[in-house]
Amino acid sequence: MKNFDDFLKGGDLRSIGKANEVVKEVNTRNDFDALFKELFHNDRKIVMRTTDAIEKVTLTNHKLLNSHKKEILELCYAANNIELKWHLALFVTRLKLTTTETRKV
Repeated sequence: MKNFDDFLKGGDLRSIGKANEVVKEVNTRNDFDALFKELFHNDRKIVMRTTDAIEKVTLTNHKLLNSHKKEILELCYAANNIELKWHLALFVTRLKLTTTETRKV
């Protein structure tokens, strides 16, 4: 399983860092799952860049998000950082939600 920390850490919060390089490294479901775990990192910059990379990867492959639906919905309710909320708002549009889930979101 790949480790994306080195691509995503450091720099300024306003920078996407090497998020575009991360997108090129995500070639399998396992790669995507490893990247998704970075959403729970304690470094806000890593989380922000992870969301950017996930958004780009799932632009053409929404199905990758489906196995993480529960976690995405939980993050929608718990997220404090505005940049994470912005990206989560995009992620939920790519999920198959029930009527109840849609109302909650």
